[in-house]
Amino acid sequence: MGGSGNGSLTPLPKSHPEVEGEDSKWSRFLQVKLQWTQHDTNRCSSLVREEETAADRLVAEMKATAAGLAATVATLAFAGGAPTPRAFAGGGRTAFDGGTPNEQAQVRAALEASAFDWNAVPVTVTVHIARGIDSSAAPGQVWLDADLLDAGTYAWGIVQHEYAHQVDFFLLTSAARVQLLGSLGGVSWWQATPAARAPDRTLQHAQLASERFASTLAWSYWPSPANALRPQSRNDEAGALAPATFRRLLAGLLGATAGRPQ
Repeated sequence: MGGSGNGSLTPLPKSHPEVEGEDSKWSRFLQVKLQWTQHDTNRCSSLVREEETAADRLVAEMKATAAGLAATVATLAFAGGAPTPRAFAGGGRTAFDGGTPNEQAQVRAALEASAFDWNAVPVTVTVHIARGIDSSAAPGQVWLDADLLDAGTYAWGIVQHEYAHQVDFFLLTSAARVQLLGSLGGVSWWQATPAARAPDRTLQHAQLASERFASTLAWSYWPSPANALRPQSRNDEAGALAPATFRRLLAGLLGATAGRPQ
């Protein structure tokens, strides 16, 4: 889910979590709609130095793009053509582009349900809501499917996953990514790095450590039975570390601002 719905951005490989289905229609719907995969093979790349350099270049390019987008949004806001950003208690600074009041409320509720302090993300994140799009993220931008948000609480883990990519984009250092790659598993942090050496130069969703990070953050800070990213085994995207272990690790990497009182 690191790709972009905007043609001006260099897309990262994004897909969606395979949801463990019960018998509800939303479970069956999301299994098809999200099309995530859980892969049983999790191994760290031996090319961490090569990955570190490539990741630095990619983050720099993405942040430059985000800065340009922020300037555009600021210009539109001054002219009265952009939504006013809203800050929630621990829920980050968010502006909405599209979506019904209920769909926007689902995004706010999802962020508030998490124990992570999204205010640590240093930018206003624009959340684009439209029907029939792939849920994805780019620096300062999140795209969410309105059909997904209409599922209510079931969508919250996915919302948190996409927002967690902002933590990666803006708060993680290259050294932190290398450490997390070793702890969470995966072949490459991002698809675009030279370490992505599958035969067709593509990797499955669960083989990308950036996706494992986003899923693990979503699960570790909202370990609820209602969380669609709840792991069923250690091989699942969010299953490599126990929630408490991951929270301690991330707090050490980001500082005490990672969590907030409940």
